[in-house]
Amino acid sequence: MSMCVWARVRVRLLSLFFKGNERRKPEHMMQNSHRGVSRLKLITGSFLLLAGVVGVAYPLWWNHRSSSGATALLKSFRNQVSHNTTHPHQGTNASCNTSGVSGVLQIPSLSLVAPVEQGLADSVLNVAIGHDPATNWPGSSGTSLFAAHDVSFFSQLGSIQPGNLVTFTSGCSTLVYRVSGIKVQNTGTVISLPSVGSIILDTCYPSNALWYTNQRLVVTAVYVDQTKVVLPPVPTPIVSNANNLNAVVPTSIPPGELNLANNTQEMGHLTFSGSYSPSFVQSDLPLGVEATALKGWFAVTHSLYNSRPNWWSNFTQAIFPAQLVASNVRSTAPLEIDEQVTGTNVTGVTLSGGVNNFLLTVSEKVNGSQLVVSNISWS
Repeated sequence: MSMCVWARVRVRLLSLFFKGNERRKPEHMMQNSHRGVSRLKLITGSFLLLAGVVGVAYPLWWNHRSSSGATALLKSFRNQVSHNTTHPHQGTNASCNTSGVSGVLQIPSLSLVAPVEQGLADSVLNVAIGHDPATNWPGSSGTSLFAAHDVSFFSQLGSIQPGNLVTFTSGCSTLVYRVSGIKVQNTGTVISLPSVGSIILDTCYPSNALWYTNQRLVVTAVYVDQTKVVLPPVPTPIVSNANNLNAVVPTSIPPGELNLANNTQEMGHLTFSGSYSPSFVQSDLPLGVEATALKGWFAVTHSLYNSRPNWWSNFTQAIFPAQLVASNVRSTAPLEIDEQVTGTNVTGVTLSGGVNNFLLTVSEKVNGSQLVVSNISWS
């Protein structure tokens, strides 16, 4: 058994194993040891494993909501805080309240600006970083826990370094924290908390995994200072060709047969190459590009499964790999996906995974608004 938690799904055409790629939300609880030291225990309930079986298409749907919903929350927060600073009763509890969003978390070293909402339900994590209501509200004492889905707001959390600053802005103040610890923990691990005010950032590990993992990336930051409100930057829409990319696929295959919801596939990691913008990586765009690129991958596997060179010629000029044709096309190694990006514009996608014990690599290039399968190799 690998370190990952496996989820299996059956579909109509391909009898492949799927390593569940839904983003998993964390569950955790505060405990006091017999020695009086506060500890945080990260656990995974069995209901999360079941969710992976029924939630195949969820990540792509969720990340589409993530960007638009987060932008709206950030704009709303800025407007309300700006109003509070000119309110005649500034400084009262009423003037510090902001409806719709509880605060904004920023990590300057990662170029991350994200809204924070109370709770860990999917309705919260769909659009924001969640604050665990069982932990303290951020301040100079106590510990607050923030959680987010991987391949989203915390997709670059693995790049954070000790000493990096993390800020939390509420209606009336900005709190500054400094990263003091970075650990990869198995779920169920009990971790000791600092004796001073602190925040914990929690997400799945690795943070670019496209499957369920049983490990967590846990970042601890300790309280440094409190200042007047520092308004987060104004969110601007990301201008990218990824917004309008379409896959070139055989017209003979119904479009619904080429999405992840109707195919099973052992998934690996999502990586990026080129001079990509952090704003692109931490937006909804990468998973949208992934969904488009997967159509090309599934067009290849369906053509092989059905031994249809005529389908093949409808979407690519690559040589038809007759050696891979089989009555049972199966996944024998995880599918790794690399997106080539310049700034916020996608130039290509490479998908590489095991098919019937061959390493199959499908290269797709952007041509105008189309993502075209340009080369296929196997070994």
